[in-house]
Amino acid sequence: MSELDPLDEYNGLSESQRLEAEYLLLDKAFRNSFDIIIGKTTLKFILKEDAGVILAHDPESPLDTGRNLDSMQNMMDYFIEEEEYEKCAKIRDIMNLFIKDANTEHKEKSS
Repeated sequence: MSELDPLDEYNGLSESQRLEAEYLLLDKAFRNSFDIIIGKTTLKFILKEDAGVILAHDPESPLDTGRNLDSMQNMMDYFIEEEEYEKCAKIRDIMNLFIKDANTEHKEKSS
């Protein structure tokens, strides 16, 4: 594995240590994606700050694609479990904007 791989020592970990490592990676991915989606930071900035980057969404696709909407729903579910409801509300609001825009666009095409 490369020197930048966060799982370099993964095979040498106990089961509980592996679960903790997976949780930390998942947490990092959701928080990085959240910060990018709400405009708090950029992918370019994260790449400069960290040796590697892990995200929970596809930064190369528009946020309103099905894949990224699914990712945002997963992110919202994660933050509900973490009881970080302010983050959930921001994600919900962003998702609702895309749904509202899609409905408006559909109505305009139907007219």
